[in-house]
Amino acid sequence: MIRYGIIQLSDLQFGAKHRFGNPSKIYESIANDINFMADKFQFLPIYILLTGDITETAHADEFLDAENVINNLARKISIDKDSVLSVPGNHDINWKLAEISSDVGDVNLKYSNYNKFAYNTCNKYSRISPEFYNRFFDHRLGIEFLFINSCEKEDHLNHCGYVDSEKLVNSIVRKLGNGNDDYTKICICHHRIEQNGKESNSIINNSYEIETILIENGYNILFTGHIHENRCQEVKHDGKVIIYSGSGSAGVDRSQRTDGIQNQYTIHILDSHNKKLESYWRAYSPNKRGKLGLGAWTEDNSLELNPSVFDLPYIINFDTFSSNSMEDLTLIEKFKIKRNPFTFNNAEKISTNQIIQLFVSSEGRNKGAVRPTGDAIIRGSRGSGKTMLLRYLNVFGNYTFDINVKDKKVSESFPVLVNFTLIHSSEWKSAISTIIESAEKLIFESTLSALEIKDKELKSAEFRNALFRVKQKLKVLSNQEGSIIWKLGVALKENMSNYFTHVLLLIDEVAPVFPREFFHDSESGFLRWMNSIRNSGPYFTRIAVYPNDISDILNEDRFGSIVNLDYNVKTSDDYEAYRKYCIELVNNYLKVVSINKIEPTKISDIIEINGGLEHDALEQLIYASDGSSRRFASLMDKCITSTSYSKNRLYNKSDIICIIKDFSQNLLSSYDLSEREIANSLAKACKKQITYRFRLPNLTSLVSSLHAKNEEFNIVKLAEVGAGSRGSTYEFTYPFCILMDVQTHYLKDTRKICTSRDRETGEWISQVTTISRNQLDFLNKELRLEGIVTDVDKDLVIISDLVTRNEYFSESFDLSLKIGDRVTFIHINEVASDILKMI
Repeated sequence: MIRYGIIQLSDLQFGAKHRFGNPSKIYESIANDINFMADKFQFLPIYILLTGDITETAHADEFLDAENVINNLARKISIDKDSVLSVPGNHDINWKLAEISSDVGDVNLKYSNYNKFAYNTCNKYSRISPEFYNRFFDHRLGIEFLFINSCEKEDHLNHCGYVDSEKLVNSIVRKLGNGNDDYTKICICHHRIEQNGKESNSIINNSYEIETILIENGYNILFTGHIHENRCQEVKHDGKVIIYSGSGSAGVDRSQRTDGIQNQYTIHILDSHNKKLESYWRAYSPNKRGKLGLGAWTEDNSLELNPSVFDLPYIINFDTFSSNSMEDLTLIEKFKIKRNPFTFNNAEKISTNQIIQLFVSSEGRNKGAVRPTGDAIIRGSRGSGKTMLLRYLNVFGNYTFDINVKDKKVSESFPVLVNFTLIHSSEWKSAISTIIESAEKLIFESTLSALEIKDKELKSAEFRNALFRVKQKLKVLSNQEGSIIWKLGVALKENMSNYFTHVLLLIDEVAPVFPREFFHDSESGFLRWMNSIRNSGPYFTRIAVYPNDISDILNEDRFGSIVNLDYNVKTSDDYEAYRKYCIELVNNYLKVVSINKIEPTKISDIIEINGGLEHDALEQLIYASDGSSRRFASLMDKCITSTSYSKNRLYNKSDIICIIKDFSQNLLSSYDLSEREIANSLAKACKKQITYRFRLPNLTSLVSSLHAKNEEFNIVKLAEVGAGSRGSTYEFTYPFCILMDVQTHYLKDTRKICTSRDRETGEWISQVTTISRNQLDFLNKELRLEGIVTDVDKDLVIISDLVTRNEYFSESFDLSLKIGDRVTFIHINEVASDILKMI
């Protein structure tokens, strides 16, 4: 991948004038659009830029809504906190705080709410520095970001954009590293700087002076917001160029936009091969049909050129997230590492040359998957390492193949990664035959693409001729009966047998694509289709599936070796195995970024790891991760960036507990207010019964969003799916139990609470409490609606509100309900809960 996306969002203005609700749901439609555009134009999103006016009045509650939205958006497009960059806008200055700031002589007080948001949500350079405008270097791309605060004069009395020219010069001349003089230099600023007679009041007061400083110091691109309209132009001066790219408002309602101008945001693509900046301007269309109903993002027709394409004077070709990354002087001093290696915990963003270094191979757990032959089913929850394993097999398989070609040996397999999410979501509800056709086409194209890439790498005339013969054979077979997978198999057998005997298909993300019935149809469903692929050519398969998911039906050895990546940290054997895995994982990550390559930093240099002792800090991180390697990496990220660090002292158990509480607080903040109130109410009920495990007969819809909203970063876990009259069993996740002081352990062989929560003196509570409606204070204070049942079957009931006629649904209800029954209920978004029949 040599195309990288920068997502610019400006003037979201969460609060009274935000268009997309309170709490806002804007992240869902934007995430869908970004992922659609990424597939269409083949780029990887790597940054979110927030160019000011994040809120309407800079109230703490508005920033909290912003924090929830940005965190959810970042998660959905796989962007980490350090890749969210922000500057304040005039609406992000709280006037009441500004007035107090003026009275007490503290000029930074007016930024308090913004800085708290930036600390919780963004790269650390997004916070306001009183002495300098911050600069952030991304050595992977060869890019410098300059954070310009244009709101220094903004307060309760003055409303104008201004940049301190002396401060700007001092910021630019500071020597912050070597070898970055030829980087592409990008400025982020809220107010417009370019000269434009139409909106003179929207331009900073000293714009010409600031433009001169920027252009003379080689700053090439300026991303801005403020005027609620997409605007782009290129300015040339004495052979030097600066690109002004101003994004419209992504969030304000109609009263704050010019007639005919919709909500807008921008996707900037850096093409490192062609050295181009492509800006795709997006606009919100309320009448467009999308996955979420009416209302979706589309091409912005208000600009003459869309996309806008500009030449870039500098950009370095790079391997995504390579080891040549940003150096952090603070981390060098604290842990003797150049940077935080845990900011990128998504396997898709780890560079090819680091996969081998970082991968942890557990002989007992994934032995059946790492061999290059045969079939295997890779089972694991989200964040358990399925994609990492598939990528490892791809990298290692290619490495082995290259060696065999060099030694003129035939490889047992040639690896091909196949990600079914590349099948566009619009096809997911098509007929099964159509989905199979799309899936087989994707396998076909992925295999040919992998062979073409290998041809370019090998530069071998013999291999190129063999690939040419494959394509010629496919042309001959094109008019014959049979699937394209079978035809490809025939062509490969005839022409690639001197290089490999089988193609190893590494298939990821199976579940979302196919309808539920496809996995349960034994005659013409998924099993038969996979067997037909295996029987139609020289194919081995590795199929990644989620446990307890509709795709988790390949549970017999005849479909391949079963490889389970999940760890149950509550059992002794799995705990010990996962502990070894975590230590090796962290040490591998730290080794990549350590200053001393001979004696690299290890986890034991950061955290107290006292084995089975009562004060073991690592044990707490293991429980908090719940066996998820991605969650464990996120917790390690918190450890590396924690402000509780003290020089010459390891993190102890108390430090880790504080870090876990902070981690849980961030998880909790991603939920709506009503969802947080439900969680608090359930926690109170559990605390009274001294357990963290519970059932909710006829009330499961209350908890559905708490265990399904944020994938592996939820606060509730579905521990056991109910059968018959026995309801499902839920558990609060360990970080939430720590935050809310919900009990998780008894002292061994007693019913007394174990406050230290450790294996040495305690044991996990197994008791499950059944929570009834009268135990939940949330239900007693929530407004109840009256409605009528309009449709019902054994799985779902639909209720129409008698006043508004809005429809609500529920999967948790009294089975005696029938169409026409009048009921009362509470609602959380579109879900009806606590449904009571009216007499």
